[in-house]
Amino acid sequence: SLILLIVDGMGANHIEAAKLVEHGQEENSAFYQLKMKPLSTQNTQGQLTDSAQAATAIATGVRTYNAQINLDKDSKPLQNVLEYMDIHHKNYLKGVIAKIHMTHATPAGFLSRAIHRNNNDELYTNLQKYSKADLILTSGYNRFMVYEQKFKELGYNVINPTDYKNDSQLIKKTQLPLIGSLAFDDQLKYYLDTDDQTYLQEPNLQYLVKQAVRKLSVNPFILVVEASLVDLGSHDNNLHSIGDQIEADHLIKYILDLQRENENLNLIVVGDHETGGITINKNTNFTAINQSLPLKNKNLLRKERISQLGLRFSSDYHSNAPTILGVKGRQIEKIDLKNIKCTKDVRFLIQKLLFPKENVTSYGEIVENEAGKFALKA
Repeated sequence: SLILLIVDGMGANHIEAAKLVEHGQEENSAFYQLKMKPLSTQNTQGQLTDSAQAATAIATGVRTYNAQINLDKDSKPLQNVLEYMDIHHKNYLKGVIAKIHMTHATPAGFLSRAIHRNNNDELYTNLQKYSKADLILTSGYNRFMVYEQKFKELGYNVINPTDYKNDSQLIKKTQLPLIGSLAFDDQLKYYLDTDDQTYLQEPNLQYLVKQAVRKLSVNPFILVVEASLVDLGSHDNNLHSIGDQIEADHLIKYILDLQRENENLNLIVVGDHETGGITINKNTNFTAINQSLPLKNKNLLRKERISQLGLRFSSDYHSNAPTILGVKGRQIEKIDLKNIKCTKDVRFLIQKLLFPKENVTSYGEIVENEAGKFALKA
């Protein structure tokens, strides 16, 4: 089984800033327990990527133009990894989680396709046609509600925000296939704006992953999780860029703990691009935050510490800085990462992990040539 955690907007300095805030100089950030390497993120034109192109690259192994979702540079449809698994490995259960609405660029890359990421109706229509997910947990019910009945007719059980607020255990109680559209707004709360009781009204990322793993682990599974708001905080050049990176790190720790119970569970963590061109410009002498404190108190301390890092942003958009790939797991750590050099190669890494004897993806067969480079078979 595999959990693919995509931290939208993450670069090396997001990881380091989160580590300094949470752990001080101690090297006990969960991210640093992974086997890591940098990845390039350019689109098919060799230019700065957006999240739609980046999601397409990760989900299909093919670069495309910015704004397109699961269409190549000639507008030819691409098969994402969940579609592939539905055809060739029906025993696998498949889930998608995001802190943003399901037709936003990254989750849409594993659920739908469209000529432009802003074509909301096209994305929802194609999601009905092409989505192979057994479980979808996101926000954005205000967008989803007009399509809700159509998804119910396809066999999905649906949980809306009011349902969830009335019973926070409803995800656990509801059978697959399941769509949880769990907040009216487009996004869930930033991590720094939550406390220990927030999940009773609106779930956090770790709670969603915990519920999803419980439901999916009756079979082999793939769970795609987007930590969506590192990117949005970085676009806004604010402290939430680091707050949600801290949340992602705590999620990684939770998954590493799960691996001790399930040696067949593997983890891939990757950013789709770096956002903000962030740098850290002040020295600190922080010590590790006491994790027994109430979440509200920890978040107040985190905000204070983030303000002392001297963070600088060079832009309010994506940068060309490499993002980071991290892997952990008994099977995946045996794979040579030498030829995993850019975000599109993550799709081939998934193939080597889950289906090493098969060479099939978006257009057809994948081959590895004499030089060890991945290529699509003509």
